[in-house]
Amino acid sequence: MTAGAKLQFRDRCANRQQSPSPTATEAAQRFIGDEGKDHVFGDDQDTFVFQSHNPVRDAANWPTVIVDFDPTEDTFAFDAAGYYSDGSGANFVSHASSRSGHPVDTFHSGAASEANGEDVVVVTDKSFFSGDGAANAIAGETTGDIIVYHDDLTKTAVLAYITSENHADEFARLGSVHSVSDLAALGLTAWDFTFV
Repeated sequence: MTAGAKLQFRDRCANRQQSPSPTATEAAQRFIGDEGKDHVFGDDQDTFVFQSHNPVRDAANWPTVIVDFDPTEDTFAFDAAGYYSDGSGANFVSHASSRSGHPVDTFHSGAASEANGEDVVVVTDKSFFSGDGAANAIAGETTGDIIVYHDDLTKTAVLAYITSENHADEFARLGSVHSVSDLAALGLTAWDFTFV
């Protein structure tokens, strides 16, 4: 189990980061979880901004769980170090060659055996019991890539960060994805994974 991913929740309707002196509305639209065990619920058109993946192994802590991610309205954003204006602790690798807020450059959703070096891979043909198992099932992964896979033990989808060849540390879970078919049915695309 991994804890320590820093997550910032931002309602896209606000379309801006929280100001240094937030209004009550801005404070209600923002969530930062950095100790694991967080359960995040959003309303419509949410952006879940991950400032860092910081895997911290601790059997007592679980990563952040996003309870109601809906790709027709919501998106993930990853704060890439040295890209645009970094948040505190930004340490994702940017995989968007154009400007901030654009989708990942290379993307694969489908069978693990068909993935080959894409920056974000969504595995929709089998479950794994660990990020390392998912990373081992795909080819050409490099440090900084992101894998989304179903964990049959916890009955959730997992977002994991490639730390080295055949190794990935989970940093978040999607609590509403209970099977491989649920993950495939989400229909995730490159536009669901942006870098800021």
